[in-house]
Amino acid sequence: MRFIFQLASAAGLVAALVPIAGATTIANLSVEQKTDASDLVVRGTVESVEAIYDEHGHIVTRADVRVTEVLKGDAEVGDYVKVESAGGTIDGITMMVPAAARYSEGEDAFLFLSEHSDGETYGTVAMEAGKYTVRPDPLTGNPLVVQFSVPYDRAYDARFIPFPPKARSEEHTSELQSPCNLVCRLLLEKK
Repeated sequence: MRFIFQLASAAGLVAALVPIAGATTIANLSVEQKTDASDLVVRGTVESVEAIYDEHGHIVTRADVRVTEVLKGDAEVGDYVKVESAGGTIDGITMMVPAAARYSEGEDAFLFLSEHSDGETYGTVAMEAGKYTVRPDPLTGNPLVVQFSVPYDRAYDARFIPFPPKARSEEHTSELQSPCNLVCRLLLEKK
């Protein structure tokens, strides 16, 4: 009996010392919901990417995006938007945040953004679900909008995102190929 008490006490002590792990669940939002939740919806080119420490000492990755098209919000073509995403690597220290949007220099991106409280930076709506990469379709050359998650233990480079499979529904294909047109239509319908 004494052994069981000691075992239970040891298990309780270990449980008290182990930090509690948390998880985040991101809702699967439609393009309409992302548009509604966004302060700014833009297409732009990622000019630079840098991991920095924020005011709380957390690692965030900041991407400077040059706006090439504005679909919603107060920005103009040619403006630069600072987009921050949780996580990154500084001096060999990595903070991994699953589902955080990742960026690479030269990437053509379509972004659903919400303004941070500092009034200077933005974050993507629904984390990585609020970011799309625009690439030319290898068969037609038309813009093709894709999303792809890369595990944090692998480097992210938008040039190597695989193309989506050929077999898709017509609705899904049109949403992937022309989100700019879809967002414009949604915004016009609201007026």
